[in-house]
Amino acid sequence: MRTASSVASATTDTLPGVEIRVARHYEGPPGMTNGGWACGLAAGLLTGPDTPPGTAVEVTLRAPVPLDTPIRGERSGDSAFLVGVDPAGDGASPAGPDRSGDGALVQARLLTAEERAALVPPPAFVPLAAARHAGSPDVCVRTPFPTCYVCGPDREGGLHITIGPVATGGSGGGGAVATGGSAGVGAAAFAGVWAPPSALGDLPLRYLWAALDCPTGLVHLTGGGKALLGRLTMVPHRAPVRGEPLVVVAAATGSDRRKRFATAALYTPDAELVAQSVATWITI
Repeated sequence: MRTASSVASATTDTLPGVEIRVARHYEGPPGMTNGGWACGLAAGLLTGPDTPPGTAVEVTLRAPVPLDTPIRGERSGDSAFLVGVDPAGDGASPAGPDRSGDGALVQARLLTAEERAALVPPPAFVPLAAARHAGSPDVCVRTPFPTCYVCGPDREGGLHITIGPVATGGSGGGGAVATGGSAGVGAAAFAGVWAPPSALGDLPLRYLWAALDCPTGLVHLTGGGKALLGRLTMVPHRAPVRGEPLVVVAAATGSDRRKRFATAALYTPDAELVAQSVATWITI
């Protein structure tokens, strides 16, 4: 049986020890990096182009990742961290993280096969036409962060992922019930369509992290309000095909005081699972 450490990538998307500055283009809530993008940077210290499909990484956001500010990635076995850089300029973090993640902005870890098997199943596939209708301007959930890189309509060059409730009847827009898959939780589905940036060729996994972030929060914000991502687990299953639209499906799975739980998935138009995520959000 493969252990978590045995699937760590030799060639990673994020290089340990190299200074990173997240451009304001990747802003989520005002003044901070989009949570999914930050998760992808941290997970990228453990995964890369040669990582086996199905490798699950859990990322915990311990503090907001600043924009246009030096940070650095560190890796220790099957764990990795994003840390702040000492403003004195010696390259050290003000308080380097220990194995528990104390002192880190973001902590990532590879999940074992047993932990991956225990994840909440992804929501069921939604046909492309129904997903497109659900994510349309007249139907979609309004984001509280209109300049967010992932879900904000006002972010030029953003991913512009919008989701809305899936119609359960045969009415307009081809509204169809979610079909196939393993919804597991039986929650109402929200869906939309994402067209990955084709100019980038093979997408780094952090784009999948970002795409599976905001939808898991928006399912809890149909009545307004705001929330911040606390933890995101992502499992990639196959690479997106260049230029092919992907169906984004998300569903709420529960709540506990200020915590909100959800699951999401990316599918090809033919219902092939591309990636799945499980998320915890904190209302503010």
